[in-house]
Amino acid sequence: RRKTIIFADADTRFLSDPLEIISDRYDIAACRETVFRKDKFDRVVTLSINTGFLVLNKNERTTNLIKRQQLIYEELRLGIEAREGQDGSAEAFPCNDQKAFNLALETNPFIKIFIFPS
Repeated sequence: RRKTIIFADADTRFLSDPLEIISDRYDIAACRETVFRKDKFDRVVTLSINTGFLVLNKNERTTNLIKRQQLIYEELRLGIEAREGQDGSAEAFPCNDQKAFNLALETNPFIKIFIFPS
């Protein structure tokens, strides 16, 4: 029996049953992060995964990924120094769950990822 975990931000609204997107064809299903530069006409799509909505099929690869993410997060957290954000509106930190997840993901090329269409 497959065990699947769906991580969703608290502000996620489901318009249909998320069970429809669960599959054995991948380890992780996610959306890419979209980053907007200061110039509103200069939009860039990164290769980073947006951790606001993730589907993880529980297996050895994804279990190790989450363990690695936690280690990376702690390493980053220990180096945190609060500083002003680039736009001056908020503090920016060199540590967050999304950064740690993406760094951990880079260490395992065997994880099968499905990217949801935008």
